[in-house]
Order: sequence, then structure tokens, then C-alpha cells
Amino acid sequence: MYTVLYLTLILTTGQISFRQAIVTAVATTTDKVSNELVKSRIENGRFINSFNPQYKLPHLGLFLIWKITSRDNTRLPSNKKELDKILPVIRHEKPEELYLTKVGLRFIWIGHASCFIQMNNFRFLVDPVFSKRFGIAPFIGPKRFRPPALNINDLPDDLDAILISHNHMDHLDYPSVKQLNKRYGERLTWFCGRGTRQWFPSYILVHKHRLV
Repeated sequence: MYTVLYLTLILTTGQISFRQAIVTAVATTTDKVSNELVKSRIENGRFINSFNPQYKLPHLGLFLIWKITSRDNTRLPSNKKELDKILPVIRHEKPEELYLTKVGLRFIWIGHASCFIQMNNFRFLVDPVFSKRFGIAPFIGPKRFRPPALNINDLPDDLDAILISHNHMDHLDYPSVKQLNKRYGERLTWFCGRGTRQWFPSYILVHKHRLV
């Protein structure tokens, strides 16, 4: 947390480059040595919960009971006018003006976990999902409550990278990745966690040297 705040501060001052900021922030991250931190556990090619390794996913019957009997806690109105009032989607009339930023930091929330971040001249997306549903097919899976605040065509031509936090379908969306790869090609560098890198060659033709 302190690293993020410190990184934001030094970037917004405009006195330091993006790469210099990363090096400086990492140097101030923690007062613990690496062997004191909880390390990830991998068994049989899968991550194991380091804090509760005995935890098991509920079986299908228990899941169905929970799904049928659980209450809807979203508390979102079914009336579209009321929904627009409570959770409006603010779209800029001229999206290209959103990226005319001076030296510093800019953050645009697109929806759910998707966001656009600009640090000086470095521009990247986090968990880009532009589909109407999150699932294995366009007509299967939960439907998003609100449309994204930006579309892929609204994004700047000089986008540098994509950061994928994990491979859940509401964070790693096949149609969105496919469209982004089609538009930007080798210009993009894709940053993803362990195991997610193998997903790309199977579904999306992304050059291996652009995967980190």
C-alpha cells in the first residue's frame, strides 16, 4: 500500500521518470527480508492456499443449494432510470481528450476491475473486459450491470501494455483480448501471472516475446 502511495506521489511531481520511480519505490517497499514473507505454494502444478491448505472447494450439490437459497445482495434497482441515477456511466464526448495528459499520473475507471492508467508517457490497461457477459460464450455467464465507460476504439493509439491480474473470466476476457491484439499487435506487452502465460498461445496469437 505504501509503495502505491509513494509511487503516485513521485510520479505526479513530474520530477522523475517511470522506470526511476519503480526502482525508487521498490527500494522503499518493506522492512522485511524476503525469507520472512509468505511464499506461494505450488503442488501438482496448482497453487495451494498458504494460509488454509486444508480448504476444499464445495461439491456441486452444496453449491446448487447455496445458489438457490442465497439472497440477492446486490440491492440494485430493476428500473433503468433509477439505476442510471444511482450508478451512472459517464462517457466523455471526446474520448481522445482523455489522454492529452501532461507529465504525471492519470487513472480512468472503465468498469469492474478494468481501468486505464497513464504514468507520464507509459500507458496501460488493467484487466480489460469490454464484453456484455463474463462466461465461456457470449450468451452464457453473468451479465454486467453497467456498460464500460470506454470502448476499445476509444483507447489511445500509443497504448503500451496490458496487465492481467488473474485468469477469472471477469478479468481475462477472450473477446476483449482478441480485439486488443488485433488492433495493437506487437506494440503491446502483456504482463500476467504464473500459469496465465500458457493460456495465450492456446487461444490468442500473441508473440511469446511480448508476454511477461
